[in-house]
Amino acid sequence: MITFKNETRVPARHAWKKCICVGRAYDLLQAELQKQLRFLQREIGYRYIRFHGVLHDDVGVCHRDKGGMLVYRWTQLDRIFDFLVEAGFDPIVELQSMPAQLASGEQTMFWYKANVTPPKQAEEWQDLVAALTRHFVERYGPERVRRWMFEVWNEPNLPGFWSGTQEDYFQMYDAAVRAVKSVDAELKVGGPAGAGGDWNLPLLAHCKEKGVPIDFVSCHDYPQGEYCTYPRREGSPHAAGMAMVDDFCKWRGELDMAGYADMPLIVTEWNTQICGNDGEPRWLGSMNVSTLISGAAACHYAVNCDPFLDVMGWWVASDIFEECGPHWEPYGGNNQYYGMLTTGGLPKPAFHAFNWLARLTGERLQPELKADHNPLQGLLVTRDAGAIRGLLWNFHMPEEATSAWEEVMHLPVGENALFRIVSAQVREKQGSAFEAWEEMGRPANLSKFEGDMLAMRSLPEYSSRVVGRENGGVSVAFRLERNDLFYFEILAAGDVVSDPQQARRQELDRALDVVVGSGM
Repeated sequence: MITFKNETRVPARHAWKKCICVGRAYDLLQAELQKQLRFLQREIGYRYIRFHGVLHDDVGVCHRDKGGMLVYRWTQLDRIFDFLVEAGFDPIVELQSMPAQLASGEQTMFWYKANVTPPKQAEEWQDLVAALTRHFVERYGPERVRRWMFEVWNEPNLPGFWSGTQEDYFQMYDAAVRAVKSVDAELKVGGPAGAGGDWNLPLLAHCKEKGVPIDFVSCHDYPQGEYCTYPRREGSPHAAGMAMVDDFCKWRGELDMAGYADMPLIVTEWNTQICGNDGEPRWLGSMNVSTLISGAAACHYAVNCDPFLDVMGWWVASDIFEECGPHWEPYGGNNQYYGMLTTGGLPKPAFHAFNWLARLTGERLQPELKADHNPLQGLLVTRDAGAIRGLLWNFHMPEEATSAWEEVMHLPVGENALFRIVSAQVREKQGSAFEAWEEMGRPANLSKFEGDMLAMRSLPEYSSRVVGRENGGVSVAFRLERNDLFYFEILAAGDVVSDPQQARRQELDRALDVVVGSGM
């Protein structure tokens, strides 16, 4: 039996809840994606949003007149950012990709051909960034834009994402910082948004040497990064499931040791891409962001990385995501279906994980676990707003043998005689619809009836009961198979308990009132 100590722990920081990502700026013009983001705001409630392609030519910002002078057009950009502000987001403005009019070369990446070359003239790049920043401040006001972050480029340490050198990146960073700060010195700028943390300290050393401001350090990591170095995890120094946690701990420690203890560490990309049993990393066709494992892995990494990070940005919100072209299947096997929602808006297990994690507010109850407890079998229990709420997960790395987790929790409660226990479980084909779609033969086109079935299968299995208080608490039994999730709430019978998400919804309503009242 799992019991709980009298002492409580500091509430989780919920770094994972501070940012959600979408593929690129142009995607945000789609009504279905906007609908899904509003849904995520209502059900989870994020602060920041981050995406590629703010300066891509499909947004149409940068042009030249007949005399060769740069001119800027904000129409498409305003439609995108007006929506984000109205929906209650603070954008992380990723200054990428290079407009063709400024680019020094023709190297591109992704289906939508994002130019990844340095600017031909640093002065023109600086003028563009200054004009962009000035436009944001004029349109949305300095107080609002001071809540945003400006991130210079995306993964410049990867040759496919940046054709220049590290020194080229530093020069581009310097010009961008000068541009943003020339508009408002209080605006936040940082980088390098690296794949991994190798460029964190070099950028900080450069900024210190040159006297260039930097307000945050950003980087990316994915669980399958471990497999890139250690195929099938052979020879890995990391415990199973802990490589990404160890990475973030290491990078936070490096900043602290170098004298940057107050420097925010921002992760602007992560998700649950984990190699299968063959140990081969797959950036295309990685199903571990769609299958049952995505929920348990999301819980494991969100909770265990929380102490080291200020922001964690899940890559991405929706399968409306076009790095390799538009998606058209309910789920997919040959493309990048990274979303926590499908193209049609069906929730995946990761959505349920984050939705339930968001409800775990207030003081954390301290469990007493067996000495041989498997650390990948996780639980987080909180007490707040007149209720005890908890989430459990039985995470397995793909190569691990299956082990069920079956126990009884005894949770301390108040003096009431009766309590309601409401619970929900995510398992294969119930709360995780991918397996049901696979059982159907992976059809690309669904009948109305098939679509209704998948929608039903995407929902958790719920139950409720009324129990009496015994030995100062109530007992909750559970059995989790491989990668299952289990969420529960304990409420005093007859009590009306506030929704922990209600404050966030009221905040979004107030933000909407401000936007509507401004005439935007």
